[in-house]
Amino acid sequence: MSEEFDSVDAVAKAFYDLQEGARGWEREPEVLKEPFREFARAAIAMLDQAEENPRISATSYF
Repeated sequence: MSEEFDSVDAVAKAFYDLQEGARGWEREPEVLKEPFREFARAAIAMLDQAEENPRISATSYF
């Protein structure tokens, strides 16, 4: 597994764990995990962009 995939999955799991009734990331089918991975990729991209341009804060997106 690549470092990038590990980071995406770690953030995706964190988003998943916030859901009420989460049964366990490892037990969920891939079809349920993928939307959380998409959210994770978007969040990571926003943070990367904020780091590249310090004039933009992460709170500018909200």
